[in-house]
Amino acid sequence: MRRIIVLLALILLSTIVVAQDTALLVDITFLPDGSARFDDVQATFAGIDHESGKPLADGIKMEVDGTTYYQTYVPVTFVLMDARERMPEMGVTRRLPYFGNRGGIIITHDDKTVASFDLAQLCNNDGRCDRFENGISCPADCEIRVADKVCLPIQDGGCDPDCGQGLDPDCGKRAEPAPLSLYLFGVMMVLVALYWLYYLFWRR
Repeated sequence: MRRIIVLLALILLSTIVVAQDTALLVDITFLPDGSARFDDVQATFAGIDHESGKPLADGIKMEVDGTTYYQTYVPVTFVLMDARERMPEMGVTRRLPYFGNRGGIIITHDDKTVASFDLAQLCNNDGRCDRFENGISCPADCEIRVADKVCLPIQDGGCDPDCGQGLDPDCGKRAEPAPLSLYLFGVMMVLVALYWLYYLFWRR
């Protein structure tokens, strides 16, 4: 019966985790010269941005083996109010679908690729939790106790340092000291044992 309860609990937990939308949180900086760079790419639990159903000259697309399976438009407009000022950079954050660590993310401008990101960087299995890795994309390198920018607020025996106070049920737990009555009971049992030893051996 106990094994059945544990099995049902594991199935319920896995259902809750799978039910959450998994996305790639992508931070991009667009430069005035038309180029772009990836500042950060992290797997996370979140909804994804709306997908465009038509080919885009300016936007972000995701490819695997040359096949595009997601694309979204990114409007980027630079406005220079003072000719003496330097044209600013523009930061954009997008939530893209996450289906694994194959393929790549491509940023296009005027139908030309201006930046790309290889999703294999999300997990290189080298035993270290690197820049783009976390517990979702690379659990082998990023253990639950390692800070990886992603909070996993589940009871798994490890305190996640990325969770805020009160979010992870494993954080803040301390071993409760034994009550004084337990110590007194132990002392009493020792005294009783010593008395019986004295009575059985030394009084003869």
